[in-house]
Amino acid sequence: MHREFSPMIAAEIMDKAVDVYKSSFWRQMAWAAVFYVAAIIIGITLGVVSIFVVGLAVGLYAAYGVDDLNVFPIIGLSLVVLWIPLLLLVQAASSTGHILLAKPEFFGRKVKILEAGLFKIFLRVLSALLAQIIFAVPFFIVAGGVILAFIASVGNFFILESLLAFLAFVGLIVVIALSYLAYSHVFSLSISVAIFEDHYFFGTIKRSWELIKTDFFRTLGIQLIWFIAIMVASSAVQGVFSILIQLATMLTGAIPGLFIVGIIVSLIGLFAVPALSTLLVAPLDGIMQATIYFNQRVKNEGFDVELRLDKLLQEGKDNELL
Repeated sequence: MHREFSPMIAAEIMDKAVDVYKSSFWRQMAWAAVFYVAAIIIGITLGVVSIFVVGLAVGLYAAYGVDDLNVFPIIGLSLVVLWIPLLLLVQAASSTGHILLAKPEFFGRKVKILEAGLFKIFLRVLSALLAQIIFAVPFFIVAGGVILAFIASVGNFFILESLLAFLAFVGLIVVIALSYLAYSHVFSLSISVAIFEDHYFFGTIKRSWELIKTDFFRTLGIQLIWFIAIMVASSAVQGVFSILIQLATMLTGAIPGLFIVGIIVSLIGLFAVPALSTLLVAPLDGIMQATIYFNQRVKNEGFDVELRLDKLLQEGKDNELL
């Protein structure tokens, strides 16, 4: 049942996200399954195209003795350029669906995922993802420079004599990873902004920053804890199902005539367990984004009053139709 939305503390935000996940579980799983299959199909297609293009390039090189070896990096870059738009399209559609499916829990009424203006929402999400990539580029340029400078100053540390330098390198990578988490948190709500507000491209990042800047480290901590909890839950699910499949394989292998069945069960488990884990985890990031987005709007902008008025207006329209 829908509860009135009001400002929440960290534990309540995570509790609300779990409630939203449970209330829309089967719809979320169905949407995740659609895009899991789509991602596999796209991945296989891109793999086949890549093999064909690389094979063609190697054949031309062997046949005509092309001396310009720069052709191979160019081919690789071209394939990446081809992959990125397709992957962005899948990610944009997937994120849009998961957050829209969570929308009724915040607005307190049924919302159709194929609602009016869905294509515009999709375009806003796509522009937000592109803005995130562009916004992240300077960080990775700086991080890459720092890593190269470290390696150049220390030298080859992948040997036992340079174990201390290797540990220092690992520490540097950890610091860079944590720094990126903080840096990317600036646009962590940009997808939700693109879905629920009329903002495009860098406007979504600016709006995301406006919403979280007053609680930057608090919301960053919530997202980090949520991410760790998701990873632990995913590992637990994979572990439980892996144990069950191994037990089933052992039992079928111990019974004469069921050896082939055991092999089939093992093969199914090899693909089914990661797929199941992916489906269960897929909606969680979007749900947490939406929960933090609404909480920040309620806390900073009194959005709960707007939601109540909207609910009353909707109830009035429904009564008029009766």
